[in-house]
Amino acid sequence: MRLFTTTTLALLLSLPICSQALTCLNNETQINIGDTTEQVQSACGEPDNQTSEDTPITEQQQVMQWYYLANFTNQLIDADNDVSPAIIRLVLQFDSEDKVSHLQIYTSVDTPPNEKALKMIGSAINIGDSQKQVEEILEQPFAVKKVMTDVTVGKDTTETWTYEKGNKSQTLTFLNGALTDHETSSE
Repeated sequence: MRLFTTTTLALLLSLPICSQALTCLNNETQINIGDTTEQVQSACGEPDNQTSEDTPITEQQQVMQWYYLANFTNQLIDADNDVSPAIIRLVLQFDSEDKVSHLQIYTSVDTPPNEKALKMIGSAINIGDSQKQVEEILEQPFAVKKVMTDVTVGKDTTETWTYEKGNKSQTLTFLNGALTDHETSSE
């Protein structure tokens, strides 16, 4: 009896470990978790329905922000025929290579800045400009801060493919081109 148990155990251990396999709904061809979209399409054919969604991948990075303030006389006249000043706050964010990665122009709430001022700032500074280029144009900022912020470093693409056959439906989910999940249901 002991020889039978040892032989059975040895035989079971020598069997290959099966991966999570499933079959295509429309033709019973085997596919596996981890298969690429190309492999699944080759095995199962074109899906009846297909959706795709990109999700940004972000990570926290320390960036430098430079702040500038400027007062401009607004071209608009308010109800009392007074000329109101518009305050523009310019925030430049620099990446790890000290290049402008983000430029934001904020204005005072009640009075929009005149278009000439916005165009002047917008055409003078560009994404990718170095800190030295910015200093040559705008001189020193009134404030400099190092802040942690979410920076987009890539994206995940989730695709959902649906196959239908009679009253059955099979949904396959892919993440960045690899099969990660499946669900089969009957209506």
